[in-house]
Order: sequence, then C-alpha cells, then structure tokens
Amino acid sequence: MRVLLIESDPALRRMYTDGLAEDGHAAYGATSWNEALHLAHRTSPEVILLNASAEPDQAARFVTDIRQDQDQGLAHVPIAGIAFHPGSEQAILEAGVQFLLRTLPTPGEIVKAVRWTASVYGSAAA
Repeated sequence: MRVLLIESDPALRRMYTDGLAEDGHAAYGATSWNEALHLAHRTSPEVILLNASAEPDQAARFVTDIRQDQDQGLAHVPIAGIAFHPGSEQAILEAGVQFLLRTLPTPGEIVKAVRWTASVYGSAAA
C-alpha cells in the first residue's frame, strides 16, 4: 500500500517510513504541507498519515485541500492523524481526518493505524 507520511521531524519520519516499509508498504515522507500536496498528486497514496501536533491549522488546511480534490481522486483517500499536543486534534478532525493518535506513536502503532484506516475507510486491503 502507498502511504504518504507528513512529519517534519527527520528522525521520526525515518523511523515511521522504515516501520511501514518493513511491513511491506511503499512509504513516502514529506517535511512540509506544500511538499506533501505535491507528493499526494504525484504518488496517489492509498492512505495519508500526518502529524498535526506542531502545526494544527496548517494540517487542517492540508486535509481540507485533500478532501476538496475531486480532479485527481484524492478526496476519498483515508487520512490518519497524530495530535499529541492538547487541542491540536480539533481542527484536523473537523477537516476530515478519520483516525487519530493522541500520543507520540511507535512505528508499530503507526503500522496498525495505517492498516486500520485503510481497512475501514479505504478500498485497499491492509
């Protein structure tokens, strides 16, 4: 499964993409919201996983952009979010994130979140 991961911290991004790759997923990491939008258009991810903890408003704007993207078929891509700072979850939930991790997850928890989100909200088998 193709997974787009938006995580600004390089160590976390590598740890999560490595964990997803070990589970057999093609994981693409982005460091910024603009880069993530470009990658989403280019790679057609089956699941998007984003960390909204540091920039909840920008994360919500990204989710809104994805949800409005009918042209390239991104509007229905399942999105899981990480929001471990109190209050950082509200905007992304309102924008359309379907699964939320409220703590800093381990790579194993990331894999489980991607599998669950894809199985419940996506057409791809997890």
